[in-house]
Amino acid sequence: MLDSLKEYPETDCFSSILSDFNMDIIYYKFIKIPNDFYVKKNSLTCCFYYVLEGHINIFTKQQTINMSKGDAVILPRPIEHILSTKDSIAKIDTLKTPNFLDLVNDTHQTKARVISFGEETKTILLCGAFTFKMSTCQILMDIIPNFLQVKSNQSEKTKWLNIGFDFFLTEITSDNNFGHQLIINRIFDLFFLNMLRAYFTEYHLDSNVWLNGFKDPYIAKTLFVIHRTPSRKWTVELLAQEIGLSRSALSAKFSAMLGQGVMEYISSYRISLAASALKNSNISIGLLAEKVGFSSEFVFSRSFKRKMGCLPSKYRQTSYN
Repeated sequence: MLDSLKEYPETDCFSSILSDFNMDIIYYKFIKIPNDFYVKKNSLTCCFYYVLEGHINIFTKQQTINMSKGDAVILPRPIEHILSTKDSIAKIDTLKTPNFLDLVNDTHQTKARVISFGEETKTILLCGAFTFKMSTCQILMDIIPNFLQVKSNQSEKTKWLNIGFDFFLTEITSDNNFGHQLIINRIFDLFFLNMLRAYFTEYHLDSNVWLNGFKDPYIAKTLFVIHRTPSRKWTVELLAQEIGLSRSALSAKFSAMLGQGVMEYISSYRISLAASALKNSNISIGLLAEKVGFSSEFVFSRSFKRKMGCLPSKYRQTSYN
């Protein structure tokens, strides 16, 4: 194994961007499913699924996702969907489909981590719900599909799936509860990030202009330094000096690959950072404006309202509510 190790990779700006993503697990449950099963999941949270035994189908308004043993799916947006062992949604009375949590409550299994919906189990499924603690790179969120799927037989690159799941099982069956929730969150962070990597690098990297920016060393380095030090008093000229391009060349290349200007991107990223801080801290708006790189509270508030539709104070109040 050690013989196959290569030199350290060059600056990985994608890691600096993906570091903004952290999952907060709301719940996870193992469910035992009989044949002829169907249940509705609401659109309030993001969801994940991993099939231990058998098969299951996920039906949304737009698509059908087929899952077999060892497959994993993440729905990174709150989308209403139906889980079923049936092979077609046409065979399901969607108007009479029970809600998942209602069904759990009705069977008095709310606190159970293993739930059985019938005596003859055909499918065992790990399912759960989560939210993102932070999603500061909105442009990346915009291009993530409505579901990420990894099939157990796709390639050697997905072997982390089984390793990660074994780690998860070890943690939830351990008697040591010290840091339990944090460890669970971090395990699912790894699941999500690896599924993102598989999606971007193996399948769809060439299909998106923004992602193609990571192939260009100048744009990759530009994104890296912006995300590393967003509060620095950046100008296009200063960034160009930092990465070794002329001001005009950087502007043209950045706009062509990302579809927006350099300073527009920096402003959007700073506002995303600020929005997250407004949700998760009590920092004063004036100090926050300075920390994320705006020249004054007035400039920050004006820019924030232009992008988010309300003033920072209103955004914080709405988030608390």
